[in-house]
Amino acid sequence: MMLKPLLMLVAVAYAAWQLRAWVLGQASWCWRATRATVIEAYRDEHVHPESRHIVHSANVRYRYKVGSRTFVSQRLSYRPTRFLGFSQAGDLLEGLAMNRETTAYVNPRNPAQAVLVQGADFGNLLQLVVALLAIGAVLSLPT
Repeated sequence: MMLKPLLMLVAVAYAAWQLRAWVLGQASWCWRATRATVIEAYRDEHVHPESRHIVHSANVRYRYKVGSRTFVSQRLSYRPTRFLGFSQAGDLLEGLAMNRETTAYVNPRNPAQAVLVQGADFGNLLQLVVALLAIGAVLSLPT
């Protein structure tokens, strides 16, 4: 049956994505600070697909320069920015307004990667644990 290998592939890919977010979030504490200009910052409201509760996401688009190159990014943070409470989304967007200058933290190895909010948090670890549990669940399926 091809279902088990497919489920394993999805679970491993999700775990790798969450591990990447954690590693880059932690690395962002050492990234170089530069000036950025906020193009737009807003909070979305939507219905969570499973719980049917109202949830929010924090969204931003900003411009920054490294050397003579100008970049535009939508990455607010490697922390979770979707499926948040109203105040959590607001906290991430605090101080960010259209045309306002702020600080972006730029990956020195890849200047196209930047964040406005450094670090990773409990949400990253929780998602990684869920991914690892999914791998365990797939492994326990009969062959």
